[in-house]
Amino acid sequence: MCGLLVGAAFAAGCGSGEESSSTGGGDGEIVVGTIMPLSGPQQALSNSYAGMRAAFADVNDRGGIGGHRVKIVVRDDQFKPAQTPKAARELVEGENVVMLCSNQGSGGLTAIAPYLQAKRVGSVAQSGEPALFPPDSTAFQMLTPYGMAAARLVDHFTGERGLRKVAIAYTEDGVGLPFREGAELQLERAGLKPAAVVKFNAAATDLAPAAAKLKASGADVVVVNHVAPVIGQLARATARVGYTPQWGLTFAAQNRQLLELGGAALDGKVVFATPFPTADDPVLADYRASMERRFPEVDAEDFLSIEGFAAGKVCAGVLEQAVEAAGGKTPSREQVLDALASFSLDEGGVRGLRWTAEDHTGPRGLQLIEPDGDGFRQVSPFENAPEVPVGDH
Repeated sequence: MCGLLVGAAFAAGCGSGEESSSTGGGDGEIVVGTIMPLSGPQQALSNSYAGMRAAFADVNDRGGIGGHRVKIVVRDDQFKPAQTPKAARELVEGENVVMLCSNQGSGGLTAIAPYLQAKRVGSVAQSGEPALFPPDSTAFQMLTPYGMAAARLVDHFTGERGLRKVAIAYTEDGVGLPFREGAELQLERAGLKPAAVVKFNAAATDLAPAAAKLKASGADVVVVNHVAPVIGQLARATARVGYTPQWGLTFAAQNRQLLELGGAALDGKVVFATPFPTADDPVLADYRASMERRFPEVDAEDFLSIEGFAAGKVCAGVLEQAVEAAGGKTPSREQVLDALASFSLDEGGVRGLRWTAEDHTGPRGLQLIEPDGDGFRQVSPFENAPEVPVGDH
């Protein structure tokens, strides 16, 4: 089934694969594609789709982009990279989209990057893996690189909190390896060595071996990068062996679902590094109003819906530049790519985003937040993360 998590929020988009009620149609419309897990175990990630739809609906309510209304076409890949190429072909060749916006995950982008490059289709992607965004690609990164998020967390725990024993848990992939490198580099800068570096398998049903190694390290804090279900499982495994450290996590796991999954193992022990404001920040007043009006059943505190709204604003800004370059006409894919390679935004929910032809990676600014009641509160303000070299993984 499509859209169970957010109820009626996806009803219009699930049957036809198109956003219809708020986008309209007709000659001269701009067609934007997105690939989301609208079903399957990672369906929660599709809250990003609701945020993006809200942002584009606001654009259309104001008359569109240069008079062109925007139509969003979505395909469901269930967050399975093996299904992403088919979804991309349907959007590019079947729907003739001018760009992809807010695609989720490193695995899916890896699967379609060569195809998008060959077809000259730009993609604004929700991935923190910097190696996926080389200058010769058509992909542009919305999120702060994972290694820099790791360095920001380590800097906070060793500096502001004075903790000396930091363990790193990681998966041996594009999610875990750059994060591990950033954490190790920042510990070295602080004159420290990791209390432990523990590899685990995100697909494993039993994380007791990793939990035992983390406990044996005696670390005050564990830093790790993954989605909420995986982090929740790891936290429960450590609790079962009598180990309840503090946790330094990234935006990838930032939602209330994590606290439900982790239970007491995470209660009062979690800090997130995120490139976006929290939902109660005054700069997101338009986001809150739009989500309440259009998708009241979606958790507006969820990082995913905030990132989707931010991605929608970014893609709308890119399209505005492309329409201007096209003399007011519907832009070509090449004109959209040119706009992506010269786009910057530093307002509202997007801070310090600057893409160039030489640098497609995401913003460096991160704030640190922790759960607070039904929402989140800031524990350390926005500042640029320590620089971490981008490597190949």
